[in-house]
Amino acid sequence: MNDEMEIWTVRAFDDASARVRLPPPERWVPTEVEREHAAPVLAAATIAVLLALGVIVWRGFGDRLVPASTPKPTASGLLLVPGASEDSTWGGVYEHSLGATVLRPTWLPFTVEKTNSSLLTGGRFINYGVGYVTNDYKPLLIFLAESLDQTPSQLAPGEHATDVTVRGHDARLITAPDGRPRVIWTENDVRYTVQAVSSAISAGDLLRIVEGLAAVVSPSGATR
Repeated sequence: MNDEMEIWTVRAFDDASARVRLPPPERWVPTEVEREHAAPVLAAATIAVLLALGVIVWRGFGDRLVPASTPKPTASGLLLVPGASEDSTWGGVYEHSLGATVLRPTWLPFTVEKTNSSLLTGGRFINYGVGYVTNDYKPLLIFLAESLDQTPSQLAPGEHATDVTVRGHDARLITAPDGRPRVIWTENDVRYTVQAVSSAISAGDLLRIVEGLAAVVSPSGATR
């Protein structure tokens, strides 16, 4: 883990640790990944991403997050599960979508290397998160969706928001003190968030990504 990643991880922990109940350490990384001896790097990157997700969406729901590959979800720890491919990741989310519209990017400012996902199921709705990471598990971008029944996240200290319009809907472009942007808007009775984790992704890039989102329509990850 490089110095920039270490600093970002520490800041994320400081912001989120008081509000996110973390699972036992053995749940941070899937068993299969541990066997591949990738645990030290993957665990550090995954924890950083999970903490960022907790700040944005998953406060208080850690014990209900389950792997996207689980046919019949059961209670589990806060866990991001690596996908076999980008298509399989989005297809897996769609399979468990419970009617929620799953929005997948059709344009990204980087070459896709690895993806991961988590699902939160409850009643008639699914909350989901899909992350894009590099081959050495450095987080780049996170896509989130949550029920409107959930309380929206508030600005953290040092963040500032700008009102924008995306996909024909009112939205907020929020910029963190370190310059990383995220966009939050409501569409299809779902609250969506797209969060840039890499400092290489600009606000302009993020808005272009959001405008290019398309609905997933099959377990293959195909879009409409």
